[in-house]
Amino acid sequence: SQRFGTGVQHAGTATVPAALGTSGFPLPASPGRAANLNPPTQDPVVPAHPAAPTAAVDAALQAMAAPNPVETPPLPQPARSGPEDAADNALAQRARGFFASIMPSVRAAAARLQVTPVAILAQAALETGWGNHAPGHNLFGIKAGGDWGGARVSRLTHEVRDGVSTISRAAFRAYDSAAESVQNFADLLASSPRYQGVQGKGADIAGYAEALQRGGYATDPHYASKLLAIAHGDTMREVLAGLDVAAAPTSSGNGSAAGIAATASSFSLR
Repeated sequence: SQRFGTGVQHAGTATVPAALGTSGFPLPASPGRAANLNPPTQDPVVPAHPAAPTAAVDAALQAMAAPNPVETPPLPQPARSGPEDAADNALAQRARGFFASIMPSVRAAAARLQVTPVAILAQAALETGWGNHAPGHNLFGIKAGGDWGGARVSRLTHEVRDGVSTISRAAFRAYDSAAESVQNFADLLASSPRYQGVQGKGADIAGYAEALQRGGYATDPHYASKLLAIAHGDTMREVLAGLDVAAAPTSSGNGSAAGIAATASSFSLR
């Protein structure tokens, strides 16, 4: 049964004030009128237990309870050499052996011409691809003209005429040894009026190269700049470090790429 006037209603064994909500706090009154004190037509439902946690809450609790893993830093990787590095190393090894084999004769030629040995070494590197190819031991691409009475070797050569590069076959001087080639090269520069400006340049490799270009040593218009790039390049410095030869004092390029070695050409009018 229900009792009116006491503000209490009975629902089974639970006793709840009529004017209170399920939370136990007074219900708000509607604007402009008093709170309705009449009992509801149905008994309120009072949950016996709080709502169960949702799946998201469960997952969060489990994540909080799980131990944090300790991240292991990555192991250092060994240094790797790329194809370009391997090519540069092979080039330096070949050049070191090449220079060592001709160094005595190069020093003698440099003393005679009063230029740094580096200038002559750079020119030999340009003409032979750092010692990679030198038919007839000809290290400086000197052709066999009508006044040459020694042995000859025929080979392909690049020439630049009126700005056009062509490939042709020509006769070049042949020697019994690389040392004989260096000596004949020094004889040519010391005796030809065309190359008087080459002598006495000392450590001025740029002056040496430009004097060769002006004298018509090569038909390649970039011959002097190629020689200078090799003389001041990283490969030259690396090779000279173990040969007791002072490197060029300034740097204007690395001179270590295979492309520079490939320019070792016979663009020549020797």
